Amino acid sequence: MEAVLKLFRLFLFLITVLVILLFGTFIYLKPQWQNKVSSEEMEGIVHSTQTIPLLDKGFLQLYKKIYPERFHRNYLTSKLASGSSSICEEASYPFCTSMTTPERVSFFHELESRVSQEECFNYRIANYDFLNQGLGLEKASERYFQKKRKT
Repeated sequence: MEAVLKLFRLFLFLITVLVILLFGTFIYLKPQWQNKVSSEEMEGIVHSTQTIPLLDKGFLQLYKKIYPERFHRNYLTSKLASGSSSICEEASYPFCTSMTTPERVSFFHELESRVSQEECFNYRIANYDFLNQGLGLEKASERYFQKKRKT
C-alpha cells in the first residue's frame, strides 16, 4: 500500500511538472511572432486574407472532398500528425521564410486565431503562381482556357 501511495505521489508530481512546462512554453511562445512581424504587418496579412474575393463554392467543396483533413488541422497538428504544412502556412509562406521554429509556431497560432482555414485557402489559390502570367485562379483560367470567372 505504501508503494502504491509513493507511485501515486510521483505520478502527481510528474503531471504537475508537465502542466507547468506546457504553460510556461505557451507563455514563452505566444509573443514570439512579434520579433519578425509587427502588429501592423499582422493586421495587413489578416486584412488581405479576409478581403480576397471568394472562390466558387463548388471548387472549395471539391477540394474539401478530396482533402478533408486539410481544413481540420492547424499549424501544430499538421506538423505533428504528418509533417505536412497547413493551409495557412502555405498561404503566408513569404512572410515566414526567415523565422525560427518558435517564431513560426507563434505566428501561425496568432494567424489561425484570426482567420479561418477556408480564408487561407482562398488567399492561397488567389495568389498561386500557375506560370505563364497565370497568377491566381482567375488569370490562370483566362490564360489557359480563355474563360472568365463566373460571378
